[in-house]
Amino acid sequence: MTSPIEEEGTVKGVKYKTASGQDLKEFAPLRIMPCELYSTFMSAIDEGNIRSMPNRSMLAAAHPTPGALLLGDAFNTRHPLIGGGMTIALSDNVVLRDLLRNLRNLNNAYALCKYLESIYTLRKVSSIIVY
Repeated sequence: MTSPIEEEGTVKGVKYKTASGQDLKEFAPLRIMPCELYSTFMSAIDEGNIRSMPNRSMLAAAHPTPGALLLGDAFNTRHPLIGGGMTIALSDNVVLRDLLRNLRNLNNAYALCKYLESIYTLRKVSSIIVY
């Protein structure tokens, strides 16, 4: 980020440079920043004292195994700076709960494993989003 885009004292987006040096703008609703941090944040931008952390999707390949099911970060790791691992684990549990809700027999591990393969498709919607 090279500078914020401000309107009437409110940050509406950011200006930044791509890896190739192209100047771009991105307008997006930004999270609310406490007033006590705003001047420090702006000073860090002005001084070029902000570092970025590249982020990329780290999709995992499903390996269905009878008797085991990986959820959350165990299945699809996130960088600690993103801080979405617990959210994804909880979202995965909601998907799992919905899948298990209609089952009456959990005794056959192989049949259950085959049935639960759909969790890897169903979880993609919530696992892509970082909250």
